[in-house]
Amino acid sequence: MRGRTTVWTVCAVALVALAATAGITLLHRHAREARGRYETLIEVQASANRLGTLEWEAEARRNVPMGVAAEVDATLPRMREQLIGLLADGEGIRAPLHAFDGYWPAVRREYDFRRVRDTQSAEAQELIVQARYEDLRDALRGAAGRNARAADRSERLAWIGSAGVILLSALGLTWLLLALERAARRRALAEQLLRDRLTGLPNRALVEQRVAAAGAPPTLALIDLDDFKRVNDSLGHAAGDELLTVMGERLRNVVRGGDVVARLGGDTFAVLALGLEDRDAFVERLFGALAEPVALGGKRLQLRASVGVADTGADLLRNADLALNAAKAGSSRCAYFSEEMHVAAMARLDRREQLERAIEREELVLHFQPIVSLDAGEPVGFEALVRWQHPERGLLSPAEFIPLAEETGLIVPLGAWVLRDACRQAAAWPGTPYLSVNISSGQLEQPGFADAVEAVLAETGLPANKLVLEVTERSLVGAAEAERLQALRRLGVRLAIDDFGTGYSSLDYLRRFPMDVLKIDRSFTCDAAAGDPLLRAIVAMGQSLGLVLVPEGIEDASQADALRELGCRLGQGFHYGRPAPAGALLPTVV
Repeated sequence: MRGRTTVWTVCAVALVALAATAGITLLHRHAREARGRYETLIEVQASANRLGTLEWEAEARRNVPMGVAAEVDATLPRMREQLIGLLADGEGIRAPLHAFDGYWPAVRREYDFRRVRDTQSAEAQELIVQARYEDLRDALRGAAGRNARAADRSERLAWIGSAGVILLSALGLTWLLLALERAARRRALAEQLLRDRLTGLPNRALVEQRVAAAGAPPTLALIDLDDFKRVNDSLGHAAGDELLTVMGERLRNVVRGGDVVARLGGDTFAVLALGLEDRDAFVERLFGALAEPVALGGKRLQLRASVGVADTGADLLRNADLALNAAKAGSSRCAYFSEEMHVAAMARLDRREQLERAIEREELVLHFQPIVSLDAGEPVGFEALVRWQHPERGLLSPAEFIPLAEETGLIVPLGAWVLRDACRQAAAWPGTPYLSVNISSGQLEQPGFADAVEAVLAETGLPANKLVLEVTERSLVGAAEAERLQALRRLGVRLAIDDFGTGYSSLDYLRRFPMDVLKIDRSFTCDAAAGDPLLRAIVAMGQSLGLVLVPEGIEDASQADALRELGCRLGQGFHYGRPAPAGALLPTVV
């Protein structure tokens, strides 16, 4: 729209300038014509003066010499022809012509009298000629003056017009240059809006344009780096940016000339290919781009990625994203889109809406599983476990909705509700059992999480030393998480690593993060009776670090006895009690 406006404006300015130039040309022409008439009138006036001189000469001689007669006869017709020539386009020429038509016969009559030597008649006629001459001279002067002024006026107008055209042209040219500059800036801005600032690759908007403009269905692959967040948190964001730039360059080097490599955001890249015949070979080239390790921050990192590919469907980006999610969730590093994925995504969306309503309507309930003393067999604490009392499907276990909550971010409001309600119930328990609550990585990542915990303790009246917050190894990543854990410790809250042994870098986490309790995963507890050496090592390590050990998943007495012999003082599992509502546990609590 702006481009058309610019064109029309330029055309209007050009037309105005052209019209003004034409007008100036006419003014110059009019000035030249007026100046020419002025000069002709001056010439006629000079001829009239010459006739006066000849008349004086004839009067002095008392006759008319032949030369004088000949000159008079030649001059008078020429003067009339000049005036007749000016009459067509002249300005005020009729008066001089009328005066001349009165002057010419009078002069001839005077000369006729002088030829016949009729002195008395000649002198009488001379007075008439003199009067007619004065009339002719005045008329010529008046006409010459008017034409001179007309010429001057036209020339002034022409020069003013020229200056106006020059000014208009300068303004128009300036405006045009500014419009061109603005258009160039808009094009540059539009180009920037279609490019990723970090890598210089096309972004999502450009990919969407290319997909929409593609005649034949293209093939779209989305590539997502695994554990990219760990790179940012461990080596810094500058190293993460360098990694993204390297990945973009590598992908560009393995695609065909007409393919489009784009960065959609974060650590997600896209490759759009037209006329692709072999999808598997295409995917192998993409994985080949990641095969070579990358040197970052003095370390060599082996890149791993998940790839989702789609080449059907109206919404190609959505379909490729669904395939990418399937690749990340499954054991395979690559997945091809199928309609079943879309059906499953719609079902997930429906479950998410149901879960949102469940949080709003307080359909969630808490069950508590006892944590017992292995020596006395009595509860010393309880772990709060959330359940969903679904209006149609009945009581749902966490496995059926917690992964969805973590995936959609609903885990944060859900976890906040669990913490508040569990603390409220535990504050009313008699005796001295402690409360253990699981905390998700999404909650721990919240900057004000420690303040939120402090507010819940103040609201419910639960002492801080009665609360144990359990975090998984996957939640412990960088310095920000460590600082938040330290803030919780300063409140007096105790911290536990849940499912120890199932994450990454467990020993490093024990050294870096301020933990009080080590909950051993059930995958180690099940082999307790068999004397699993790895379990012995975990127990010995925990004891040497001064941690409270809580083996999970104790199913029978033999496991409990073996763990007690290893030195574990506390334990948890179905052997001591299944999760149950707080009301069912009140006798146990007492």
